[in-house]
Amino acid sequence: MPGRWRAAGAVLSQRIGGVVTVAMGLVFLDMAPALQRDVRLHKVLCEPVDGYEKSI
Repeated sequence: MPGRWRAAGAVLSQRIGGVVTVAMGLVFLDMAPALQRDVRLHKVLCEPVDGYEKSI
């Protein structure tokens, strides 16, 4: 029984790896512009917490 699970996991891993490889190839060839976006997160500065400000 464990051999079947291992074999099924290997096949699933190969399929997922194949999909990832094809997707990366499309990105490198500029065939998927939606995956070429540059997304950056900016920190929002807010007012200090009252307790911290009063402790100084």
